[in-house]
Amino acid sequence: MNVGFIGLGNQGLPIARRILAGGHHLHVWARRPEALEPFAGTTATVAGSPAAMGYLCQVVGICVLDDEAVRDVVFHQGLLAAMHENSVLAIHSTVSPAMVKQIAEAADDRGVHVLDAPVSGGAAGAAAGTMAVMVGGASAALEQAMPVFDTFASTVHRVGEVGAGQLCKLVNNCLFAANVGLALDALELGDALGLDRQAVAAVLQAGSAASFALGVAPHLVNPASAAHAGGLLSKDVGLLAHETDAMGRSASAMQVTAAEAVQTILRHAQ
Repeated sequence: MNVGFIGLGNQGLPIARRILAGGHHLHVWARRPEALEPFAGTTATVAGSPAAMGYLCQVVGICVLDDEAVRDVVFHQGLLAAMHENSVLAIHSTVSPAMVKQIAEAADDRGVHVLDAPVSGGAAGAAAGTMAVMVGGASAALEQAMPVFDTFASTVHRVGEVGAGQLCKLVNNCLFAANVGLALDALELGDALGLDRQAVAAVLQAGSAASFALGVAPHLVNPASAAHAGGLLSKDVGLLAHETDAMGRSASAMQVTAAEAVQTILRHAQ
């Protein structure tokens, strides 16, 4: 299958590598030439533009940073306009549900299928092929894209129509932020009680309090890591708040804890 991929960052690069290793004819595009260097000497084809990629591929995946970047690639760079009827556009970025619905409406006029398919698992999960994909969209489109998703994911679940995948991812990231905040609080409480931080972290991670967030939390005292994680989580916590506000629903305990956690993480970035 001819598969296109745009967004060769921390998660996107290992995902694209898995797609290539899975035997598909991979087409890649990036604004920065250096992002394409890992594919030098491989069978991957460097597309001249998103539009050129869209014309050639049956499935195109996007894993760029935010709404603005997705909008630019899909509309301004001509990707959607070049895609053929019955091809699939999979949006792996974490963006607003409204954005993917807008894209799906425009794609429907062309007979292109949109899958709202954000991913979770980080760079390590992508490299290992164990990503989790939460999908919004038509079952038939998901079936069409599954040979591609199977190259980098071990868990793929359809959670509803277009937009539902993003909502699920926002809940996931909000819960993660809340868990990180609680983990940081636990480690700081250990400090206050005079306990060795590294020993406490190791023991908690080996016992009933173990979590992915607890494994990440000790690294977020590094200013660069805290700034990066805090910025991304702030975006996602804010997006979920917008969705629940629009429903007239008060912030859940998880959302309150997540918002506080984001501020805690960002303080470590200073």
